[in-house]
Amino acid sequence: MSHTIPGGQSKGTPIEEAQDRDLEFWISAKQKRLADDPSHRYAASDQEWIDAAQTELERRGIADAGQAPANQGTSAPAQASEPKPAPRQTPQARQSSAIQVVGESISNGSSLMAALQRLSETCNLVAPTTATDSLPEGCAVAISMVKIDPNTDGYQLTGDFKSSAPSDRIGLGKTALERIGAAAGASWIPGLTGRVDDARDPHYCHYQAWVRFQDLDGSYREYPGECEIDLRDGSPQVLDIIRKAERPDKSGKTRDPKVQLAEARKFIQRQCASKAMLVALRRPGLRHWYTREELTTKPFAVTKLIFHGRTQDPALKAVFAKIIADRFSGAARQLFGSAPSTPRHAPPPVGTVPIEAHGEDMGDDFPT
Repeated sequence: MSHTIPGGQSKGTPIEEAQDRDLEFWISAKQKRLADDPSHRYAASDQEWIDAAQTELERRGIADAGQAPANQGTSAPAQASEPKPAPRQTPQARQSSAIQVVGESISNGSSLMAALQRLSETCNLVAPTTATDSLPEGCAVAISMVKIDPNTDGYQLTGDFKSSAPSDRIGLGKTALERIGAAAGASWIPGLTGRVDDARDPHYCHYQAWVRFQDLDGSYREYPGECEIDLRDGSPQVLDIIRKAERPDKSGKTRDPKVQLAEARKFIQRQCASKAMLVALRRPGLRHWYTREELTTKPFAVTKLIFHGRTQDPALKAVFAKIIADRFSGAARQLFGSAPSTPRHAPPPVGTVPIEAHGEDMGDDFPT
């Protein structure tokens, strides 16, 4: 949940709505506790609160929040015994606290932008937008971390399959995409996501994926993704696989085209579905490939707009309470109506599907 004033008459007030003096008081109080005992039980949460409050004061144009005033002359001996406030952290020193945003929600636009900026330096950021002035009333943005293992959650696009060079290009697999999509609140539209061919030929697959995202302003967007793989004998994609397999590598060795083709045919539906889903999911910030080093060292920071119903407006409280009740009663299921059916087609003639089908190069699945 979002940070609030921890005590006093303003207890429970979000820091975005708190008065300057309350923020400054509690920053100093928490800094004193950290100075007295840097490893106390709530040290991490105290530092997170200080960072959030200082960011809010900076947004208001107030710098050096929580710093003790400078001594004037020799008339302030009592101030000499006060603990020195903790120094402001640099962006590099805040990397750990930035990742600790996970599990919390941010309801202020400026605080969100500051958090996204910090996360973009240490993570692979996935967000529909990185600039917004405000969020809908009663809503906040949750940030989740998704860790991707390049050995189990992806497939190698370049490099030697027997090595693990940091520069190897890795495509995200279907399971990884589903995890990132779930963290982003993506929903695959029923009836529009799935195979659109009749599945009669095991060496041909045509997959379509439609995903629905909710923007940070509360509106919905729908994005299509499509992939067509033709691994029938004589197709352009098969000829391209054979050409690349027979091309000598740096050591002069070639690969067996039959093995490459058999491997591609074995996973044709999974690869086709993954590519179609990747096209759709790429819109909010996903790339076609990542280096092995990127996936190993940087988790995916994924944003999602959530509705918590908290508001200071008495009139809206009743409205939000009804929305929450409707959600649990299933009324929200009728929002988009029933799922349409998708007609299926027979495989087209061999040779009519190009190497790059619907923007996806099938040859990328094999080392060059």
